[in-house]
Amino acid sequence: TEIAASEAIQRAVSYLHTVQNNDGGFPRKEGGASSVAATSWVIVALRATGEDPLSADWTKADNPYGYLLKAPEEPESTCDYARTLLALAAANQSLQYRKVNLAEKIKGFAQPDGQLAQIDRGENGFINAHIWSVLALLSAGQTDYDREKALSWLLKKQQADGGFSWYANSPGDADDTAAAIQAI
Repeated sequence: TEIAASEAIQRAVSYLHTVQNNDGGFPRKEGGASSVAATSWVIVALRATGEDPLSADWTKADNPYGYLLKAPEEPESTCDYARTLLALAAANQSLQYRKVNLAEKIKGFAQPDGQLAQIDRGENGFINAHIWSVLALLSAGQTDYDREKALSWLLKKQQADGGFSWYANSPGDADDTAAAIQAI
């Protein structure tokens, strides 16, 4: 029911308050050091619940967005860039991250066949990186790339049973299939 869902969301938000670190970030595991990946996903989740991750409610020594700006980790993989762009878009912040326009960076990963990936980093066939890149670009209002090629590449990766996997030629799974549906 709607009431049960609302209560579950509020309990989850309350839990996130208990695991947020003083630096404003969130750990991969309770009690651990803050992580850019975990913090990015939490920013997206908080915005989805109607929370403002930049508000005083989410500020300790800093807020989650502030943590992202100061974190020692730099994006490397295509998924890193996409996840960070998703967080910036969810926080209604600039597409610039450490003097890099993340949307332009991701669009620069476009391959001739439409895949969004850093082939030189061994990412050929990383379906999840492609999916998250498409979703990040959409969330940031970016439409000035060859979306048709990107869609065509993704559709060619659909398996005979209708599912999608995280990597080409691996078994399909519900998470990547759901994300692919959103990207499509």
